[in-house]
Amino acid sequence: MPSNEQPRNSRQYPDASQAVLEKFYMDDYLDSLDEPEKALKRAKELVELLMLGGFKLTKFVSSVPHLLDELDNSFKTNDQEEPKVIGSSEEEASSHVLGLKWDHKKDTLVVSRGTKYVDNKNVTQRLVLSLVSKVFDPIGLVAPVTVTARLLLKDIWRLSGQDWDKVLPDDMIDRFSAWSSDLPKLGNLTVARSFFSGEFDSTELHVFGDSSQEVFSAVAFLRSKVRSGPTTHTEIAFILGKASVAPMKCLTVPKLELQAALLATRLKVDIYKALTIPLSKTFMWTDSTTLLQWLRSFDKQPIFVANRVSEILESTTVDQWFHVPSTDNLADVGTRGMSADGLCASSWLKGPIFLFTSDFPFQPNNEILGNLKKNR
Repeated sequence: MPSNEQPRNSRQYPDASQAVLEKFYMDDYLDSLDEPEKALKRAKELVELLMLGGFKLTKFVSSVPHLLDELDNSFKTNDQEEPKVIGSSEEEASSHVLGLKWDHKKDTLVVSRGTKYVDNKNVTQRLVLSLVSKVFDPIGLVAPVTVTARLLLKDIWRLSGQDWDKVLPDDMIDRFSAWSSDLPKLGNLTVARSFFSGEFDSTELHVFGDSSQEVFSAVAFLRSKVRSGPTTHTEIAFILGKASVAPMKCLTVPKLELQAALLATRLKVDIYKALTIPLSKTFMWTDSTTLLQWLRSFDKQPIFVANRVSEILESTTVDQWFHVPSTDNLADVGTRGMSADGLCASSWLKGPIFLFTSDFPFQPNNEILGNLKKNR
């Protein structure tokens, strides 16, 4: 549809028409509204609007129990065949949303596809790659766990090339068995579907990037002022994470830190495209002073550095980049790889402690940046 053309029936159903354009993923419609009454109105309008085009919505599910009852009663008063309302029974306590398991009653998300343990005696490269790829984690909830297996694949290829059906050496099999037997524990790692527990404002985006010799990683959080009665408090919400294996060709740590910053920038771009929550400020965090110097330098850089700095500064500004001590950089969790138990105990999904202040906007410590400016 041309950008200047109005959707058909948009005058009669303005909100629902726009929602159809933005909220459908394949044949599933996903939406979140701040009031049950708005959700009920939206559901009714969607059924009526799509019926005009010959499209029939077949089922609804919600994390609000009384909304399901109201939907069910509303559709039963219609002469046409009503959509099925699911989620009210124990058998329908969960469903899959974009590959993640959604618990309707607890209103939580968990990685569930590809997390069953399968005991295999003949472990080959093909099997390892197959099982790693089955763990479907589109937002990086368990990225520090899956990157461990990708590091194993890198070590296998470094040792013996890509011989897909040859049985692996015993030490590689032991590493793979330890990783695959840990997969069922990922079911214990849940995240709330809703970012915040109540009404919120002054929302900030905080994106962290870090690298080791083997992995570069980025993770993003929302920070907001949440109202609870007459008072407010600060809440942090995980939004997106990623961990990528470093290339076979050896790179220096500063260049890998630059790769991590580029990954963090790309996450920021993806978040801005998808997020409908207004953001008051964006913070990009790194523990690399070399990277901060590159971003602030006017000198001619090597091509590798120059190209990546250019892409970073196309989507961020220099004054959005801040220094964070390595101990507070949560992207470091993604660079080390972890077991499921280790990830559950980490702050990967909880957010860094230093952001839990009452200051809005957040006030970074600019001492390191001040020293960089003096040394230019």
